[in-house]
Amino acid sequence: MDYTTAALLFPAIPLLLLVMGNRFTVCSDWIRKLYDILSGDTINKEQRENILFQINRFNMRVKLLRNAQLFLCVGLFFNLITVFALYAAIPLLAKYLFGLALLAAIAAITLYMRDVFISAKTLDILLGRLRDNP
Repeated sequence: MDYTTAALLFPAIPLLLLVMGNRFTVCSDWIRKLYDILSGDTINKEQRENILFQINRFNMRVKLLRNAQLFLCVGLFFNLITVFALYAAIPLLAKYLFGLALLAAIAAITLYMRDVFISAKTLDILLGRLRDNP
């Protein structure tokens, strides 16, 4: 194992952190908007249930994205230590650390995919409601 192997994750992790951070921000903004609407007195029971459903979905998504970002940060940390282990001429440690970095990145991408599926399913449900109640 050499530096080029460890360098494979360096461009991917910050890019994924940026993508996930943007999704996290959008979810947070929508939660605040829905909360403001829910706090108002001008909504009926059906609208309230719809908003509570969306807030529940956003809550799940925020937790998934937070954990995905955490795993990516752990992956970056292990990747950096991998480079240090290579620098210190400890190839066996570098190999294991790089494996941990890869596992952390895999976990993060898995959580991110779960978020995408929840988002798509929520949109399907909401679109179905729109079709049923024009």
